[in-house]
Amino acid sequence: MLALLAAILAITTIILFPQRLFANKMHYKEFTVYSKDNIDDNIKIVLDDAMNLVRKSELYDSKYKYNIILCNNSFYNKIDDKLLGTEPTARATLNNVIIKVRIDPGTNLVFPTFHKACEVNLAELIAHEMIHCLQANK
Repeated sequence: MLALLAAILAITTIILFPQRLFANKMHYKEFTVYSKDNIDDNIKIVLDDAMNLVRKSELYDSKYKYNIILCNNSFYNKIDDKLLGTEPTARATLNNVIIKVRIDPGTNLVFPTFHKACEVNLAELIAHEMIHCLQANK
C-alpha cells in the first residue's frame, strides 16, 4: 500500500512539476522555457506576442511568472498522454503552459496532428493557455 501511495505521489509530482525532466532551459522576461531539445531563440518573439495579447485581459498580472514546457516527443509527454489523454494540443496546469505537439517558433506555428494536419498560431495558443493559468490563479 505504501509503495502504491509513493508511486501516485511521484507521478502527480511529475505531472504538476515537470521542469526537472527537461535538459534545456531558457529564462526570458516573465517566462522560463523548458525543452528536451535546444530552444529556438525565435521563441522570444513568440512569447512577446503572446504577452501582448494577455496584457489586454482583465486577468493580466504583471508579477505572474510562466513556465513554458515544450514536451513534444518527450518522456513527460508519454506519461501525460497515458494519464490525461492525447487530445489537447496544449494545456495549463498551475503556472505551466504545456505544449504537447511540434512547434516552429520561426514561423510562429503549432502543428497539432490529433484529428487532421493543420497549422495554428503559436503565440495565440500560448496566450490562450496563459489566460487559463491566470484564471486558476484568481
